[in-house]
Amino acid sequence: MPSKKKSSSKKKKSGAGPTQAAAGAAANDPIFVAALHASSAFHDSLESKECPATFEGDEDAPLTPSVNLTVSKSAVASLLEWFAAGIVADSKAKLAFASTLDKDHRAYIHKTVSSSFASSLETCSEGVEEARSITVYKKGEAPKLELSPADAEKATMLYKFAQDAGITGVSRDEIAEQLKSGKLHDKLQALWEQKGAEQEQLKKLIAAAAAGDVTAIQEVLKPHKDLLLRGVRDASTGELPLHVAAKQGQVAVIKALVEAGAKIDERDAHNRTALQVSRTFEQCDAEAVLLQLGAHDPEAGKFPLSKAAAELTHANGQPAAAKEAAAKEAAAKQAAAKEAAAKEAAVKEAAAKE
Repeated sequence: MPSKKKSSSKKKKSGAGPTQAAAGAAANDPIFVAALHASSAFHDSLESKECPATFEGDEDAPLTPSVNLTVSKSAVASLLEWFAAGIVADSKAKLAFASTLDKDHRAYIHKTVSSSFASSLETCSEGVEEARSITVYKKGEAPKLELSPADAEKATMLYKFAQDAGITGVSRDEIAEQLKSGKLHDKLQALWEQKGAEQEQLKKLIAAAAAGDVTAIQEVLKPHKDLLLRGVRDASTGELPLHVAAKQGQVAVIKALVEAGAKIDERDAHNRTALQVSRTFEQCDAEAVLLQLGAHDPEAGKFPLSKAAAELTHANGQPAAAKEAAAKEAAAKQAAAKEAAAKEAAVKEAAAKE
């Protein structure tokens, strides 16, 4: 192992303890603890660069492949710049911050790397709860967490469930690590048992809605009618059964779902109502029956209704004729405006030719 030289990459040894003034400064500029794992080639390449961190131990002691250091939050970016210069000589070097960092400080390191050093560095968080830590690697060298497609989807859904339940101290990657290990923590396991079973039934309901299978829908809803009453969405797609039925033009299903308690103006994860979905996918029959069942129409009067929608709207006691008349009047005004603009353009063109 190389000996540390006066101008080496090590800055100085850490003091025995912070002074009162330093302690006050630390409150505004917290101190991060990390371990640098690097070869002699790493340190030799940084011979002329002073490290913005404080290395622990005897200043004259030889360098080791692993050395602890401390750095203030305000100097983290400078430390990362220094580290990025060293990995040119040692691609396997890593900077492992201690698990004493809280989630916000880990997020700060990750954001700093991704915003300022994305081309050369990357981060990886490992461990769970109090033992979770973040490590900085050369770009492409961080270990990858491999999950099956099913577990990846489960991690995404469970993270959303946790956020909705107010469990904010856990990240998606942390959940993925727990799934990889085969054991979820108690709170997450209980949450999955509740929400996972709910999603399983919802997926059956959505599949039946897409297929137009009213009988299957009724079977699912017998013990799970609350899925409609609570407006439970598909955690993966954000869809609701009524919206899927509207998208596929399943008129009988739309009627069955609304009768069973589906809220006709409920919005999906994309902030769309079932009526808006029916129009997006040009499902005129679905549009007509949704209007007949009382769906709120924010575009009422803006466009002429389709024949089927107009007939059903009129049958439901709504002023379809008035809407048609207003739409025709608006269209006539728009046509007149276009004609006037065309005449004005023609006059200007003629004047220009003269």
